[in-house]
Amino acid sequence: MPKANTPEDAGRLVGEAMTSADVEAALSLYEPDATFALPTIFGEGSVTGLDALREAFGGLLASARSSRSPLRRHSSLAIRRWSSVIGR
Repeated sequence: MPKANTPEDAGRLVGEAMTSADVEAALSLYEPDATFALPTIFGEGSVTGLDALREAFGGLLASARSSRSPLRRHSSLAIRRWSSVIGR
């Protein structure tokens, strides 16, 4: 699986994995207890942990395949903010 060395790498690699519908490759870039904020078009909230992320990403991909999905009209994944906590 690819490794990210910078936040920019992480965003690019997650975007490439999701574009290829490779949920496992996308998940390999997240820590086991990562929290993912759901895009506004899918409602408010967030999910935590790889199993929850797997389900959320699967839902995002399923929705993107639908011709009625707002994701269908967008060709890239945007990451607005990146933060990391080291030494918790």
